[in-house]
Amino acid sequence: MTTKMKLHNAKAVLEKMYGPLTFADMIASLREAEEWSQADMAKLLGVTKSHIAHMEAGKPISPKTAARYAQILGHSE
Repeated sequence: MTTKMKLHNAKAVLEKMYGPLTFADMIASLREAEEWSQADMAKLLGVTKSHIAHMEAGKPISPKTAARYAQILGHSE
């Protein structure tokens, strides 16, 4: 089984258990995994704490902005 196949299967299992992973969930999970407060993440991204809270609440951001944030945080776009 390839790594891609394993990841696909893991994603399917997790989505079956918890529903689809949203951008808001991903941002919150990343922040919590790094043990950053919303203020910490806001400082890293050069935004306000309320912007982080809005993203975590599901307020959409543009793909361009998401890609810039990923780059700043050292993740793939």
